[in-house]
Amino acid sequence: MKKITFLYLAAALLCLGCQDNQIPRAPVITDVATSDISDNSATCTFSFDPPGAVRKAGVIYGNSENLPSDAPQVSTTNTGSGKISLALTGLNSHTSYSYKTYVMDSKGNCIYSDNYEFTTLVPPAPPTVPVTAITITPSGDVSVVAGQTTTLTATVAPANATNQTITWSSLNTGMATVNAQTGVVTGVNAGTATIRATAADGSNVSADKNVTVTPAEVKVTSITITPSGDVSVAVGQTTTLTATVAPANATNQTITWSSLNTGIATVNAQTGVVTGVSAGTATIRATAADGNGVSADKSITVTSPVSGPEMVSVQGGTFTMGATAEQGSDADSDELPVHQVTVSSFSIGKYQLTQKEWIAIMGNNPSYFKGDNLPVEQVSWNDIVGTSGNYMELNGIKYYEDGFIYKLNTATGKQYRLPTEAEWEYACRGGLQSAHYKYSGSNNVGDVAWYSGNSGNATHPVGSKQANELGIYDMSGNVWEWCSDWYGNYSSGAQTNPTGPTIGSDRVFRGGCWGFGARYCRVSFRSDSSPGFRDYYVGFRLACSSN
Repeated sequence: MKKITFLYLAAALLCLGCQDNQIPRAPVITDVATSDISDNSATCTFSFDPPGAVRKAGVIYGNSENLPSDAPQVSTTNTGSGKISLALTGLNSHTSYSYKTYVMDSKGNCIYSDNYEFTTLVPPAPPTVPVTAITITPSGDVSVVAGQTTTLTATVAPANATNQTITWSSLNTGMATVNAQTGVVTGVNAGTATIRATAADGSNVSADKNVTVTPAEVKVTSITITPSGDVSVAVGQTTTLTATVAPANATNQTITWSSLNTGIATVNAQTGVVTGVSAGTATIRATAADGNGVSADKSITVTSPVSGPEMVSVQGGTFTMGATAEQGSDADSDELPVHQVTVSSFSIGKYQLTQKEWIAIMGNNPSYFKGDNLPVEQVSWNDIVGTSGNYMELNGIKYYEDGFIYKLNTATGKQYRLPTEAEWEYACRGGLQSAHYKYSGSNNVGDVAWYSGNSGNATHPVGSKQANELGIYDMSGNVWEWCSDWYGNYSSGAQTNPTGPTIGSDRVFRGGCWGFGARYCRVSFRSDSSPGFRDYYVGFRLACSSN
């Protein structure tokens, strides 16, 4: 520490003679020292005499010997002991500082010491935090095609590890290599390679990731076309084929469709949508686009243009709907109250819709029991009405283009729809020719219905029982028949052309079926289920407004 001769701003005055008139002695600064030096602070200690002559003491400090007037300072007025220790804080590390001490007497005069110097320390190095664990991402299975790349990343723990550098290596360089710095893995040959991430801090911590290398190109070896069974489509209608390639990891799974008989059916090369052109059988081919020469064929039967089902004209009129007297004790509460209903003239299917008629439009057969002239079953209300795409609105119901009725109407130019529940019961009872039978056309269920007592647990060809008063078949038994209405309670007031509740959760079906007892085949019995419900008990018949 360098010491410089003290400067005095006031001279000491000596009074000789009378002791009572002696002039006070000026303060003198001594024993200036610096201690407790760290990287950001130091303590300055000094003494002065006489203590009673000092009202304030302090330290001025800075980065140069020529301390400006506005240099930082610390001070105190606690000067009674004659010795001061003042802390200099907030200093920069490893920096040289100059300082001088001062005292102020009772008159405000300051006396300064010489300049002194000290240097703050270098801050201590932080403790080294080693890596204890490494996590490699992606966390799941990783694969790469031979000749292609994929990137692995590594995260170390703890997050404050001093050296977080990772070195990558491959334990199976014949299958995959890896960039030591970036973790970019390159597939070499098919197989499984172990890629290792190692901490570079000398902790010997590492983590492994298995990378599967697949062949550079996997060719298609076979194609499966669905539907797997017979496929048919009517002239002017469409059906869609789909293709699945094997193996599932084939590199290029693109399929190109073509027709070998374009005069009978055409096909969209990309989508597999087949359009019937003329009656006959066409071969539709699916070919793999990877150049391996693999293909598969599907025969499509194109049927003659659809004319629509045979219909019976029903003259409008007024009838009593619900549990009328002939229903007796078999009636259920939801068949009440009986009420007067007037319906306008309409047409209704003479038969339940057959499987042949369904296949001609939809190109598939969902039925459990198979046969062209058997009623179609295992069709939901949504399958018939549709749920998406363009639509046509008939009698308050939107019939969408993915449903049977929209497709049928497009093919025929007609406006078929589902009957309302009121229309269905009116036709079931025989309309204006009603003889007020318990079942549709008879009081003897076996004359008019296939039900659990005579069906042999199966459906039967439509029209094989006695018709009702209007010449309509199977309105009792064989399969239940969907109506257009939401299911809901009856009201007692008279109604004209009712269409049921405006909202609901279940749609109505009527008529009983081959698997249920006679009471379910009554003209007034009601049942219901969700629009998506499918079962081998349930089919439908069509209706059409007179206009």
